[in-house]
Amino acid sequence: MICDHIFKLILPTKSSKKSGKSVTQKIQNDVEAESESTAPVVNERTIKKAMELAKKSVRQNDDGTFDVGSSTNPDKAYRIVHMRCDCMGFRNYSRRHSGTNPTCSHVEAVKIFQNSNNT
Repeated sequence: MICDHIFKLILPTKSSKKSGKSVTQKIQNDVEAESESTAPVVNERTIKKAMELAKKSVRQNDDGTFDVGSSTNPDKAYRIVHMRCDCMGFRNYSRRHSGTNPTCSHVEAVKIFQNSNNT
């Protein structure tokens, strides 16, 4: 799988003491599970924040990742890799919306940014 190569290049392979799985394997399992999930649930507030972020604080990096500024802290930015964000909202999304692909305002901002640059 092409994803195997990408994960090995991006992430170091370290075992988690709790699960014994490598970080690479855990993310690969998460991505495979997401492919079986349904579209994310995105509320109106998230879309509104994403639209503002897409206008002013999305930056595409040379490696294909994105940095998206925080809507609450101007000194903070979140890294988006393969439509996965390192913010707390993204990490907690699955608790609120089980069975759907996780998202957050930063991931949605990247989608809006990509769509506006492709037209």
